[in-house]
Amino acid sequence: MTMWARRFLVLGLVVPALLAGTVGCGILSPEDEWEKLEKELNRNWNRWDREAIGSYSLTQTHLCECIPIFQGPSRIWVVDGVITRVEKTLGGEVVEEEDWPAWYTVEEMFLLIEDAIHDQVAVLELEYDPVRGFPTRIAVDRQEHTIDDERVMEVSEFWDEGGP
Repeated sequence: MTMWARRFLVLGLVVPALLAGTVGCGILSPEDEWEKLEKELNRNWNRWDREAIGSYSLTQTHLCECIPIFQGPSRIWVVDGVITRVEKTLGGEVVEEEDWPAWYTVEEMFLLIEDAIHDQVAVLELEYDPVRGFPTRIAVDRQEHTIDDERVMEVSEFWDEGGP
């Protein structure tokens, strides 16, 4: 059998078999994937709302190429949905209030995710707390070929009613 005959045999038999094997195997169209992400967001947001936690603290880490005040883990205190204190966990430096908009409450994290889904960003990776539903990891890259527009945020610790 010649090289060309083998190639046509592979293309004629193997490729259709592989394609047939993907039907019904969970491969989603881009529209289905966005719908799946939106349902996952709503399920976790509802879970969070059912918890009805008014005051909490969490450790939030921004993984980015950014100025030093935003690098590394920070502990955030939230009372009635409003940030009341931000402190760097390494060294205990209290962050000035004018810099607080760089950190997010749980509600603001959900809104960030909702916007990313609505805008159908280039990359969106999400993880949620399995019990309370709040986001534990958000990775967003709005435009695939734009440098430094990526944002990764992780929540590593959570305490209700302000924490320990």
